Amino acid sequence: LLGDLYLNAGQPAEAVERYEAAIAAGWEESSRLLRAVEGLILTGDAEGAAHMLDRISVQLGQGHDPADVTEHLRLKGELAAVQGDVGASVELYRELTARDPLNGKALLRLGQLLALEGDLGDAELTYERAGRLEGMQAEALVRRAELAVQRERFDEAVKLLETAETIESRPHVARYLVQVRRLAER
Repeated sequence: LLGDLYLNAGQPAEAVERYEAAIAAGWEESSRLLRAVEGLILTGDAEGAAHMLDRISVQLGQGHDPADVTEHLRLKGELAAVQGDVGASVELYRELTARDPLNGKALLRLGQLLALEGDLGDAELTYERAGRLEGMQAEALVRRAELAVQRERFDEAVKLLETAETIESRPHVARYLVQVRRLAER
């Protein structure tokens, strides 16, 4: 709890010390530690997050919740991306989606990372996979539209965004659709 308080107060180094003390005392609640790692990543403490992930790796042997193992992989992927190693992040997300092929959020993130690497074709296929999952259709269409805009296929992007809006209307997507329509008209 003290580690969480330090993290919320913007003191990640002190938070890591408290988490370390808890682990040394035998505390093994990996799901809570994984949330702490996410907080460290969000506050920009990549070093503390990496250290905590290494410590948690030791705990995540046999008998632990598969969801914790999946979350551990996701956080390792996010940490790699934050540290600028998009290639390692892609590999970790590939492993994650192989373990959990119905994880739509992980597929969307993998597509985003692939697009960052310039692999637009694979990103498109990954977004299509995500779009076949319940609740992911609208967001996958928006991501595919972003790829179409990158490729300057504005008419295609408009169609994808219009379809996304019919599934789930969102103000930011509607604004983006207006902008893309303007590009398509040029």
